[in-house]
Amino acid sequence: MRRLLAKAAVTNAAVLVLASSTVSTSALAQDKPSWVYGYGTESCMEFSRRTSDPEGRMMELNWVLGYLSAVGQFVPLKKTDRPAIERGVVGYCKNHPTDTLRHAAQAVGMFLMKQAAASDSSEDSSDTPPPKQGTVRAPKAKGY
Repeated sequence: MRRLLAKAAVTNAAVLVLASSTVSTSALAQDKPSWVYGYGTESCMEFSRRTSDPEGRMMELNWVLGYLSAVGQFVPLKKTDRPAIERGVVGYCKNHPTDTLRHAAQAVGMFLMKQAAASDSSEDSSDTPPPKQGTVRAPKAKGY
């Protein structure tokens, strides 16, 4: 019971961290500078157009990996691999072309956080399938 309560507390904290970054960004988006730097400000439409530019796509995905690595320092994320993260981002961007790459990274992060919370053991993730294209959704913030 104690373990279940601890896991629920961590999950709630993670949701607050990811959701608060969305809410705070929407508040800043009204003619004020944003705290998101680099490729995270790029639209999903721009990301999707870069399929013919492997170097550009690699840099964008590295931004997402860095974002998820930073989030993973504060909340547990289900262990996965780069191709699975890329599929999640591609699927999200396909369904939300006007959102930013940060929104796609948040959606993948939320998916991985929920998977970690649902798993009894974060050590063995080899049996967890990667997210399918279009299965992750980022929370919508007011003002977007």
